[in-house]
Amino acid sequence: MSSVRTVCAAWVAAALLLAGGCRQPHGADPVDAPPARPDARVPTDAEPRADANPDGPDAGDTGYPPPRTDLVDRVGSDRSIDIATWNLLTFPVDSGSVALAADIISSLDLDLVAVEEISDVAAFDELVARLPNHAGFYAFRPPADGFYQKVGFLYREDVLTLVPGSIDLLDTGDFDSFYAFPRPPMQARFSYIDRNGQLGDFTVIVAHLKAKGSQDDIERRAAAMAVLAQHMRDMVDNPDEDDEIILLGDLNQSLAGDTTPDPFEPVRDPLYRIHTAALHAQGAFSYVLPPFLSLIDHVISTSALDDEFGAAEAVIPRIDLDPDIADYAALMSDHLPVIVPMPVL
Repeated sequence: MSSVRTVCAAWVAAALLLAGGCRQPHGADPVDAPPARPDARVPTDAEPRADANPDGPDAGDTGYPPPRTDLVDRVGSDRSIDIATWNLLTFPVDSGSVALAADIISSLDLDLVAVEEISDVAAFDELVARLPNHAGFYAFRPPADGFYQKVGFLYREDVLTLVPGSIDLLDTGDFDSFYAFPRPPMQARFSYIDRNGQLGDFTVIVAHLKAKGSQDDIERRAAAMAVLAQHMRDMVDNPDEDDEIILLGDLNQSLAGDTTPDPFEPVRDPLYRIHTAALHAQGAFSYVLPPFLSLIDHVISTSALDDEFGAAEAVIPRIDLDPDIADYAALMSDHLPVIVPMPVL
């Protein structure tokens, strides 16, 4: 069964310096001021939407043709939880983008996809409905006018279980936090049954940081990464919190370390693993439009997940070169998915 949940104003305690905003097509961020809103918010659970398949649990009864599973080469495995981040470019950028995204996700065989730039929530609902055995949810804050672009998660319900009450839209609503985060990061926790029949879980945070290359843009990304790194460290240090954490998304920054400040400095630390570091060393890229080819989409985890990830390496499939996709950038996105397997099944 496919289902969609929307995260409605899940505000966390003021200890987190995080904030929300919007993004116009191709990275033009309206950032003049944070939106007006009350000074304090109380965390709330995800508000369920109408089920995409209310007539029964038949995974094939989505109301849409089954997605293709052979459009591009498979990356996922039955032995791993295959985790990806994918900026969908003002989704949907084309009338065929929803069906194409479903075909790509199914063909790649992904289990958890953090997505950025959801511009049309009805299109996101349709994407979830087109994917058998999937559920999804996205972040929004009142007024939910559909204008600003949202982050979200898609996940396979036969592989992962969303931990009830674990979804947080991380936001304090003040100007300082809006400066760091023009779009609110979102956090959720998932559980799974491993190959030994044991229950495992992890927390995942999706973030979409400030775009472009001015000094102010770089400093805003550095501020965001400092907050996110401290948030993860605080969770690790708190015995009541999950220490197995994944941060992923469009971080809009290369790992080259050639800017001052270096936004990745807080996670160049033994506590963290930057899974895209080897790809960066190989010259791989996730943003596909020349002349700005660059690796700006990343997956980072805490060291508590070292055993789960093992020696698994991040992968960027070159689906933009697939002959069955005539013009990937025009039909789908200017970003490629970045995938890291967690071989625990």
